[in-house]
Amino acid sequence: MGGEDKRFGTDDPRFAVQRKQDKKKVIDSRFAELFQEEADECVDKYGRKTEKKNRVREQLERFYELPEEEKTQKKEKRKPRGRSEARRETEREAEEEARREAEREARIEAEREAEEEARREAEEEARREEERETKRGETKRLAVTDLDWDRIAARDLFQLFGSFSEGGLRTVKVFYSEYGKEMMKKEVVEDSTTETNEDMNETMREYKLGRMRYKYAVAECDSVDAARKIFSVCDETEYEATGNMLRLQYVPSGVVFEAPIQVCDSADTEYVPKSFVTTALHSTTVKEDWDSEDEERRTVLQGRFDGEFSDEDVERYIAPLTESEDEAEEMTKKYLVLLQE
Repeated sequence: MGGEDKRFGTDDPRFAVQRKQDKKKVIDSRFAELFQEEADECVDKYGRKTEKKNRVREQLERFYELPEEEKTQKKEKRKPRGRSEARRETEREAEEEARREAEREARIEAEREAEEEARREAEEEARREEERETKRGETKRLAVTDLDWDRIAARDLFQLFGSFSEGGLRTVKVFYSEYGKEMMKKEVVEDSTTETNEDMNETMREYKLGRMRYKYAVAECDSVDAARKIFSVCDETEYEATGNMLRLQYVPSGVVFEAPIQVCDSADTEYVPKSFVTTALHSTTVKEDWDSEDEERRTVLQGRFDGEFSDEDVERYIAPLTESEDEAEEMTKKYLVLLQE
């Protein structure tokens, strides 16, 4: 044979004995947790550690190994801890939890105190603001002037203001002004209806505008805030579509008024807004209404014949008996008694 058959050679690397360090494959550090002591610990049914080794770990160690640096870390982590160290660790965790709980309670208490302080400051600021507003002239009472008092009454204003005061409106009262008293006395002596001239329309307008100053109303609220709400919404606004502008002003606390001619202290659930136009304010031609009928009176006396008249309606629209009428009624009763005998 010219040469040895390579098939029978003894230096074939396929048959070389594998070195011990080459038997294990180095794995990635991502699998290092599989070799940790915590993952390998075996416990009995009571949770106590046993000397029995983890077979899965043994199999892994037979075929795989970690890089050198991972081995070092693994050995350090596998170093057993004594009971005293475990106890100290538990105590440290308990102390840390207690500290966090104390901080949480302190934070909650601080937030509660901050909210309470903010509430007290807000109340104090509201009180100071009300005092400042009172000093600036804002009070619980509002005066209403320059309206068509022949058609607008206290209950009309109560219905209007009550819708903006959020329940803070107490009463609305109508009074005669000093100017109105003087002019009404003058009208008794002078008959203004006999005036005839070329500018009768303007004369009528001046008269109508003057009558708007015969009376005024005072709305009383339970707080300055309620009066402020009414003032902010209603001042310098038109009443319905009548042409009458609501002109409001605060009434000083020390002002005292005489007996009112109209009083309203409650809302009417059956109230119907009036429909009218003050021609002296709205039109170039002023309508004469010397003999015009009171629409509200006509509605009450003609539209409610169901026997449900209120005392206010009777006092407002039915005139009381005179002395002569009282005497005649008394005589009639006496004659009836005599006839029955």
